[in-house]
Amino acid sequence: MDNSVYASPAIIANIDTINNLNSDFIIFTGDIVYISDTLRIQNLIKTVTSKIEIPAFNAAGNHDILFYRPYYESVFG
Repeated sequence: MDNSVYASPAIIANIDTINNLNSDFIIFTGDIVYISDTLRIQNLIKTVTSKIEIPAFNAAGNHDILFYRPYYESVFG
């Protein structure tokens, strides 16, 4: 994984597929961002989580909370 400030292109490209799976929910299993900072989290929200039409749960990984845990928690709980 590179140090991009954007979400994975594979996830972004498959938002419609995810929404059409008729799933009850989705679980992100950690490290949803490479480095947890406001820019990356806001980009994730703008390009992924706000477009997924089913409930989502984030299981925080070390990259998600390493530097900006309070901000991550304020956004995702």
